[in-house]
Amino acid sequence: LNALNVEATALNVHGFLRLPSLEAGYIATVQDVSLDGYNGAPWIRGGSGELLGANQTLQLQLNADDVGVQFPDMFTERWQMEHLSGRLQAYISLDYFALRGTHLKAALGSTQASGAFSLSRPRDERYRERLALLIHVDDTTVERGKSYIPYQLPGGLPEWLEEGPRAGRLSDVTFAYQGQIHTRPSELARRVALSGQIEEGRVQYHPDWPEVRDLSGFISVGGRDVRIDVSRGLSFEGTDLSGSHIHLRDNASVADIDLASTTTVAEALTFIRSTPLKEWMGFVTPDWQGEGPIRMVGTLSVPLRKMVAPQVDEADPAAELEVDLDIELRGADLDLPGYGVSLAALMGTVHYTYPFQVSGAAVEGRIFDRPA
Repeated sequence: LNALNVEATALNVHGFLRLPSLEAGYIATVQDVSLDGYNGAPWIRGGSGELLGANQTLQLQLNADDVGVQFPDMFTERWQMEHLSGRLQAYISLDYFALRGTHLKAALGSTQASGAFSLSRPRDERYRERLALLIHVDDTTVERGKSYIPYQLPGGLPEWLEEGPRAGRLSDVTFAYQGQIHTRPSELARRVALSGQIEEGRVQYHPDWPEVRDLSGFISVGGRDVRIDVSRGLSFEGTDLSGSHIHLRDNASVADIDLASTTTVAEALTFIRSTPLKEWMGFVTPDWQGEGPIRMVGTLSVPLRKMVAPQVDEADPAAELEVDLDIELRGADLDLPGYGVSLAALMGTVHYTYPFQVSGAAVEGRIFDRPA
């Protein structure tokens, strides 16, 4: 209690003391509550509400305006809230501390947030400290929304949440966390889930790959996986990804993509040459040229990081990439000087399976300026 450095103004104080057991209880209206965050308890400045306590338990029914709050063991930022209401309940003993917050509602500018949490901390048992947390935010920006995510998250996820979503507006955001606060190396003792709608967003799913921009859709994070359902979005030099679904698995080491893309032959060739795809598709040589619109629908599984097994040489990239696409040609041209082939005005659908399988029926066009 000394470490909490509690200060407050108490009004309408009532209490009791029962003899000979020395059981005690109290109730009061409190204002200007000041509390230093310690051992899981929040940092509070300007709190007010109804305080009720007995023996080793206490409850604070919060109802405060212009209040500063931080949970230093969970979040890095201190929030200045226009209004905060909810219930805090605590159990405090020499060997155990527990804190629960329920029916929490906060107003931060134009953002409305709600949530609940529970925290348990046995004395001198670091790896038995546990947290359950649920936060819902109605509307915020991507940059602001990052402050509502705890920094104590499984490896790899904090980095992606910091670097992946870059801009946009979020709505109907839900964040959930359950498990240990501290974990031993390789211990799987925490579960994280995050979901929300994004509008006018920019997301970079990996530094080596072009970002998705003008994104509208749904983003969800669960454990080591990230899913992006693209209602509308562009990538690279204007490639339309509307209707695509992106699944980043194993901490963004592999991207499984259900692709629905409208682009041009020129943009597709440039995309291959300027991304890690060139490592697998080296047969697309610099002299290949093309023009005209195409529509691609199908699946891809693309390694985003080189997979290196302990004491084993780097895996063969060709064994990892999977591509299975239907490509609708809408008057496309393609010149392949290395093969001595020039195709023009191609119409129809071809099926491509990585690396070299191409098939199609009823494809029309011209070869060497003659009908084919």
